Amino acid sequence: MLNYEFPPLGGGGGKQSMYLAKEYAKNHDVYFLTTGYKEFGIKKKDGYVLDRLKTSRKNTLYCSNKEMMQYLIKAWKKIPEIVRGFKPDVVHLFFTIPTGLLTFHPKLKKTPYIVSVRGSDVPGHNPDRFSLMYKVLTPTVKKIWRDAKTVVCNSEDLRKEVLKISPRLKVKVIPNGIDTDKFKPRKRKSKNEKNKNEIRLLYAGRLIPLKRIDLIIRALPGVIRNNDKKIVFRIVGSGSEEKNLRNLVKELNIEKYVEFRGEVDYREIHKEYQDSDIYIQMSKVEGMSNTILEAMACGLPIITTDVGGAKKFVQGNGTIVDPKSSNNLSNILSRYLKDSDIMTNQGIKSLVVAKKMTFNLSFKKYEEYICAIKKI
Repeated sequence: MLNYEFPPLGGGGGKQSMYLAKEYAKNHDVYFLTTGYKEFGIKKKDGYVLDRLKTSRKNTLYCSNKEMMQYLIKAWKKIPEIVRGFKPDVVHLFFTIPTGLLTFHPKLKKTPYIVSVRGSDVPGHNPDRFSLMYKVLTPTVKKIWRDAKTVVCNSEDLRKEVLKISPRLKVKVIPNGIDTDKFKPRKRKSKNEKNKNEIRLLYAGRLIPLKRIDLIIRALPGVIRNNDKKIVFRIVGSGSEEKNLRNLVKELNIEKYVEFRGEVDYREIHKEYQDSDIYIQMSKVEGMSNTILEAMACGLPIITTDVGGAKKFVQGNGTIVDPKSSNNLSNILSRYLKDSDIMTNQGIKSLVVAKKMTFNLSFKKYEEYICAIKKI
């Protein structure tokens, strides 16, 4: 397996590949080559070999182009050694760019591969950051997809993005899975302990323009004015928009209603969901949101936009919002604050949906493709 990100590095792609490696290792020999963070070198993890390469990466959620290149260079040098000893039958890689560039290595030339497309590796998906890269690398991206035995997207929406670039490509869809052993509701505190007049709103992820966190912040003053209950918006994560978001909060004079909690270790992130009442995400585009699935597994109602296949898993357990109007979002949030039964009922439905989306289900589909390739 190849992925330039692995927890605590990265977002959903790193998490999904980690859990898949664990499942693969139950029936197959697995070697996982990735980037390290504070921990480097080779070790045995959950039945597979994890090899963490050392780069200059300093931020868990953000990876610079330089840091991506460092992973590619070190992985390129390491691949001959791995192939000599491990002799892979199939390579499963996450992210067409940068990871997919390793498929051009001479030692992997005859090894079939599966590529899991995640979002920003699709030309046009994240123009705020990668517009120049898309212009330069689109022909390379198309070749990586064309030469793959299987191309997998995590939502139908992302599949459509891929087909805009390569209309004749055969693309499979395997939704993200959830670790329902880790992400689960916490036992609620008693009425005497729990502050019934405070509703905790949560966003977790990268603070970048694509996520449109400013829309949530702009909706808060209207909610605050029109409701007796206190609302607290907790923002977990870091990114290029943090300074702008902090300035916006100050400009709107709502500092006491917004908490910037910074990056939270993935080993502890489930506690943020468990200590919240509603999960909200206003993304412009998504592959398929890992954080929404994690929030659902923790029993939270979901407020989100119609991206990343949201309509398939937000059905009666949340609200899909038109992001064009902050007043619209204010009204929706006010409805939740005024009727706690909505939150309770939608939270229960989130749990029902989440239990149908375990990692075991997505793994079985991937393993089916792996085994088919091995027989070729």
